[in-house]
Amino acid sequence: MPIVEFTSETPIFRRALEEAPSTTVTVIDDRMPPDGAMKLIFRAEGPALDSFEDGLGVDPTIATVRRLDGADDGRLFRVSYTTQGIDQSITSVITDEDATLSDAIVSDDGVWYRIWFPDRDSLRRIREWSHERHRSFRVEKIYNAEPTETGTPYGLTEAQLEAIRHCFRDGYFQVPRQTTCTDVAEKLGISSQSVSERLRRGLATVIEGTGLVRDDGLTDSGKRPNDE
Repeated sequence: MPIVEFTSETPIFRRALEEAPSTTVTVIDDRMPPDGAMKLIFRAEGPALDSFEDGLGVDPTIATVRRLDGADDGRLFRVSYTTQGIDQSITSVITDEDATLSDAIVSDDGVWYRIWFPDRDSLRRIREWSHERHRSFRVEKIYNAEPTETGTPYGLTEAQLEAIRHCFRDGYFQVPRQTTCTDVAEKLGISSQSVSERLRRGLATVIEGTGLVRDDGLTDSGKRPNDE
């Protein structure tokens, strides 16, 4: 199962970003229900969010906008797409290819994706889909993760994967941290202790699965983890 990080372009949010080009959009959830009413939850950050929100109201790819929470420097939105938005969104082809969108960040410069593909052919078809729409498609990184029987990589449990994804998306690993285990726990409906345990055990499983640290305590570079 190849995991691919690549940059491309999208008309989604283009009108809104014209109003506030310094805004960064981080996708939280992008899905296409059976009824085709594609919905997107995302966090917008930047110094001109009032202008960005006004731009969403006139963006031809956006049908409805609902602000879920917000502050001066960051707001959480849920939107639905117009017919044009559905036609232009990569979500439809990701769904058709049985791929999984892990992360996406949209800015005035374009969009960065991390997607789990079932095979290389599905990656090729999405690249062709992008080129047919005259969009750039630049692969930055490809790596493999063998799924377990449950479909999760590196032997992670579904609960561990969910905790890691939420922590990453909400900025737990950023410096300085943008969220806490307590904040993530509230979203998942569990205790902060459970989030901490899932995170630590999950990351340990990933490190073991990738071979970053060998049995002799050395990394692949030949250094011990604390060596500088």
